[in-house]
Amino acid sequence: MYEKKGMYFAGWRDKKGVRHRKSFATAEAALLYEAAQKPKRLGKPLGRVLPALRPESQDIESQLALITDGLHALWSELVEVCGRGGSR
Repeated sequence: MYEKKGMYFAGWRDKKGVRHRKSFATAEAALLYEAAQKPKRLGKPLGRVLPALRPESQDIESQLALITDGLHALWSELVEVCGRGGSR
């Protein structure tokens, strides 16, 4: 994030290394947007967030509980980074 002439810019690179920038009125908004771009840049698949399932070691209920907990943690992290704003 950097400031130029009273505007704040979020700067990031995508998976291919192409540089992108977007302007914002506040530094907080620019920092939040940069943080939201990080998972996209890294291309982290959902499978890395969720625990591995091993049918021989656990029953179905405990496997579903693990998946639910992993999805809840992922959703909480996304809400924290991106906010809950529904307007576009």
